[in-house]
Amino acid sequence: MSSFLQNRPFYGGNPNRKSEPKFLLVAFFDPHGINTVGEQIASWQSFTRFDFHLLNLWPNAGGGSLTIPDTVDLNAYDGVILHNTTAYFPANLFNLDSRLSVKFRDYDGVKVLAKQDEHYHSARWSEFIRDNGFNVLITCVPPAEIEKVYSRSTVGNISVVHALTGFVSPFLRSLSSPPLAGRTIDIGYRGSVQPLSFGRLGFEKRKIGFDVARAVSGSNRKIDISSRWEDRISGENWFKFMANSRVILGVESGSNLFDFNGGVERWCQGYANLNVESQESEQYYLRAHDLFLHKYEGNVDYAQISPRHFEAAATRSVQLLYEGRYSEIFVPGRHYVSLKRDLSNLEEALEIIGNDSRAKQLTDAAFDEIVMNDNLSYARFVEKVDIALEQELNERPSRRQAASSAGSEAPAWAASKTVRRRALMVMAHEPSVDPRIDWFCTGLTSRDYDVIELGIKSATKSGPAIEDLGRGRTRVRVERSSHADDAVSNPVQFGSEGDHFPEHVLLMLRGYSKMDRATLAERLGAFETTTEIDRFTWYCAYFYDVNCSLLRAARAIGTYDVVVAADLDALPAALILARESNAVCVYDSHEYWKGNFIDSTWAFEFWGSIERRLVGLADVCCTVSPPLADQLELEYGKPFAAVPNCELVSAAAGIGKRFLDRSDLKPGSVVFLFQGNFHPERPVRKLIDAWPRTDQNAILWLRGPHWSYRDELIEIARGTGLLGTRIFFPDAVAEDDLVAAAAEADVGIIPYDPSVHLGYKFACPNKLSQYLAAGLAILTSELEYVRSIVTENDFGRVFDLRDMASLVKEVNALARNPDSLKERRGASREYFLAKFNWEATSKIVYDQMAAALDRHDANGLRNNSPLRFDRVVERKPAVQSSYATAIVELVQQSSGATGVAELATKYGKPLWRLTPAVIQTQLRPVVQACLRRLGR
Repeated sequence: MSSFLQNRPFYGGNPNRKSEPKFLLVAFFDPHGINTVGEQIASWQSFTRFDFHLLNLWPNAGGGSLTIPDTVDLNAYDGVILHNTTAYFPANLFNLDSRLSVKFRDYDGVKVLAKQDEHYHSARWSEFIRDNGFNVLITCVPPAEIEKVYSRSTVGNISVVHALTGFVSPFLRSLSSPPLAGRTIDIGYRGSVQPLSFGRLGFEKRKIGFDVARAVSGSNRKIDISSRWEDRISGENWFKFMANSRVILGVESGSNLFDFNGGVERWCQGYANLNVESQESEQYYLRAHDLFLHKYEGNVDYAQISPRHFEAAATRSVQLLYEGRYSEIFVPGRHYVSLKRDLSNLEEALEIIGNDSRAKQLTDAAFDEIVMNDNLSYARFVEKVDIALEQELNERPSRRQAASSAGSEAPAWAASKTVRRRALMVMAHEPSVDPRIDWFCTGLTSRDYDVIELGIKSATKSGPAIEDLGRGRTRVRVERSSHADDAVSNPVQFGSEGDHFPEHVLLMLRGYSKMDRATLAERLGAFETTTEIDRFTWYCAYFYDVNCSLLRAARAIGTYDVVVAADLDALPAALILARESNAVCVYDSHEYWKGNFIDSTWAFEFWGSIERRLVGLADVCCTVSPPLADQLELEYGKPFAAVPNCELVSAAAGIGKRFLDRSDLKPGSVVFLFQGNFHPERPVRKLIDAWPRTDQNAILWLRGPHWSYRDELIEIARGTGLLGTRIFFPDAVAEDDLVAAAAEADVGIIPYDPSVHLGYKFACPNKLSQYLAAGLAILTSELEYVRSIVTENDFGRVFDLRDMASLVKEVNALARNPDSLKERRGASREYFLAKFNWEATSKIVYDQMAAALDRHDANGLRNNSPLRFDRVVERKPAVQSSYATAIVELVQQSSGATGVAELATKYGKPLWRLTPAVIQTQLRPVVQACLRRLGR
């Protein structure tokens, strides 16, 4: 059986609803007592779109009437909700604000009163609403009876939300119970002795148990029936009791006798003083009814179902209930067996229940049609309350909203609810630098998702903090800030340890980032050079700060149906956000991440162990090539879908746009294109060195961004004597023009060295699909996946990067066979359009995501709170990496100092090699400025 402890109320704000209006929920309940109150509050906290802060006044150690502590400032909240547990006695309700500096009547936030047991001192509740100007009433009084209890002439134009005394929670739906045949209790029941003033329904709560127990005494039926207070059962034991009972007795809840002014209670007290016989006997009640109570019995129709009826249905126990309406939800003969009050049909009823087939029909129908009915769920009830709260918020300016969004015409949360799925893509870098982000998000929007791309603002790439990309797609950039608290959760909200492993990882990394080298060596076996240790601790701090920045911003924006992590350095945040939103988490691994640490075996194993644990918590995993998918599944025991890096079909639409003029090339020339970033680990220099030995018709275009290494390559090409004749460096083009610009060449080159970096071994470079979309033949080094694509489809040639003769041979083979080259070009474009575009290759991951969403939907999980982009604010200065700090200091100190130049020469290149590629991209302009300053 699932543990009811998994659905406990929590204290403090909900971290992923920090952006929402904040409500103070005041309650009074024993956390170790009857579970229905705690379950109701926990469900309310879980399903509301607002930020509920629970104040439990239990145990009221000082005695007397309940009071809210004077440390509470109502003005810190957008609204206050008085739970029905604080409002049973009028003295409590009227005294709650006695110690507050701002009284209820003077508070201008939304004021909500939730009531049950409204038959007791009924007139006082209307007086309280009137005197304190409450705006919303949550009541169990049926709509047809509401005017009798809450007259409009008294309460005014208050918003009314009708409620049952309980609803179906996710916990009830998750219960698993033994079959009826295996239960050891034939008839179970726990009643209660209610005050005489509660009338017939109050009396029946003990009567049914007493009468049935007496009727079956002496039989071989095993019963467990009691109405004594000391025999009450609470917590998980209550559900064990119900699940072990074949039959559960029951009556309608509530009271049809409303005591508006306390007169009925006073008469009953006098009656009790005059009648000393057992107050539990039926004669005691009947005499009181005949003498006095009949005058008021039925003055309000308040009979209804109770949470116990849902609980019995959830444990698949047969319910034997007194005749009644049961809120028109439970139908006799279909969901329960009806019992006459004189028990004249008891034997017949027990005979029906004793038929296993008939009993199963009853319990199956009750579970399928009532427990699984979304209209009876807490989620649906909370949705109704949220609508009422939102309407009230719309009618008054929010003090918190006014403070943070002065000048806006309407609060962002006042927007209408989304009707589309919502996906969040989180990444540890500038969103626009990786085309796979664009492809993935485009696929989501085409499947009717609203998409938020959340990434880290680049120090070198400009762009608005919040950017509307159209078609329901928004790009958000935040600073990578220094954090101390965003990964720290309230332990009351913790589930199992595994669920909260992402928080544990982040806090652990924060600790390692500050750990001295000797302790690192002892803990992790980190017996490395200072630079390697510094690199590791930098990564730990980077991981922590990036994920905390993403968490803070994403929580401020809203909740989500799907959260996608673009690589490992965003996965902890994605898992936390997915759990908080009850969303599906997708892990898109863009590379063999731990391969960045292949030279440090301890760091390689460290990051691998973290990834293994985090991957196990994701719902769907994918990566960029089949070989890498196989490797990750082998290492982590989790299936990975292979979704190669592929351009969208639309990328080929721009072909025909002119970038270069080939008219200066001699007839028969074959243009070989390398298009991408210039980097020492991408051995473009080997192409230049080999080119003098290639066929005279072979032309080499090297297109990439301008920076110092490109200048070095130009000088090397000049040394061959081919610069400007057979080797050219065309200007870089925009990301959207890569395919169109490539189409002016004939062969695309992919020269990565798999021996340099493990990531290259499993890679599927973006340029493969770009070249295919452009209709180019392919010349590739021995990358496992790219080689298989090229050789299986005869798109081009494969060369051994370690052997210059192999490179020259394959270049010449393509340059000297124009007819074969033309066929390969045509085939490559057809392959792209038919099979190797994003729309075709990504279908598997979207299908897996949809299946995971279906499983979540079966649990009634929805995320429809409005988005709050206005809440994305920077609270702390951005962190500058230790690498950037060192370079900036170098620039500042370099005025004519020969020693600085020597220092840069000695330490600059090693420092650069240790810098992560994504950070290199951001720092490159700073480094170039530094080099120019140093005259290099």
